[in-house]
Formats: sequence, C-alpha cells, structure tokens
Amino acid sequence: MFYDKLSYSFYSKFTYPRSYLLLLINYPSMKKKNILALDYGTKYIGLAYWNERSGMTMPIGTLYNDKSLLFDLWSILERYFIWVVVVWYPKQHSYLQNKIDGLIDQLWYINTNLDIKKVNEEYTSVQAAATLWTSEKSLAEDTVAAMHILDYYLETSKSLHQW
Repeated sequence: MFYDKLSYSFYSKFTYPRSYLLLLINYPSMKKKNILALDYGTKYIGLAYWNERSGMTMPIGTLYNDKSLLFDLWSILERYFIWVVVVWYPKQHSYLQNKIDGLIDQLWYINTNLDIKKVNEEYTSVQAAATLWTSEKSLAEDTVAAMHILDYYLETSKSLHQW
C-alpha cells in the first residue's frame, strides 16, 4: 500500500505520512530566503525562483493573468518559501507600469514581509527566444524570460555587495 511505503521513512518515529509532511514543512533549514521572479505580461506571467539552499535558478512555469492570479501567487509564495520577489518593470510602457504597480500592492497586501524589487531589464523576451531557438511565442518563453530576469538581478546584487 501507498501508506505503508511512507511509514517506513528515514524518520522512523513518524508513522503517518501527514506527520512526515508536516516535519518537512516546518523543518527550519527548509525555510530559507528564496527569490521569485515574475515576467509580467498581459496574458501570461512567467515564473522562476532561486533556491538559497542549492543556489540554482529553477523554472516554475506560467500563470494566466486573470482573476485567480493573486491566489495562485499566494500559493507559490507559501510553497517555495519566497521572501524576495523580483518583478520585470518596463521603462517606457506606462500602461504596464500601472498594472505591475497594482500587482505589487496586492502582493504586499498578501504578505507585508515580502521584499519586492523592480528590475528595469528590457529585452528579456528576446533573450528567452534566443535561448529557446524559436521565433514563435510560447509559454516556455515567459518562464525563460523570468529566469533571465532573476539571473540579471542576482548578478547585479552580487556586484553591489562585493567590496
């Protein structure tokens, strides 16, 4: 049975699968300061995160930019223990700037402890298309663009902290 396999885990004093999962969720070393990157678009939002434990940038996927976006983002913030959110912020598109500012206000309403950073990085979608070697727009392109935004943020923050 499925439950029998989980009861014989590494932590033998926990006999129920629920206890094992609660241990993993509440384990202090799991709650590191991870970073989430958002590539905001009118239809889709690309997501990627950086794990402090492994030091790697990983793709999450895309979310529809609809009424359920806030609930989906809240779920991702909780699941990946996100403390910093990096948002692509365009320099010249005032319509997108207003939309992104509204999203930032809603994220702060969800979690006031979030540190939200705006990154003025243009051409991440172009870089993502070059990475994927495609000329057609795809959902993977939004996720790869979020990974580029996160890598750009990590590179610039490292250069600011080096003395």
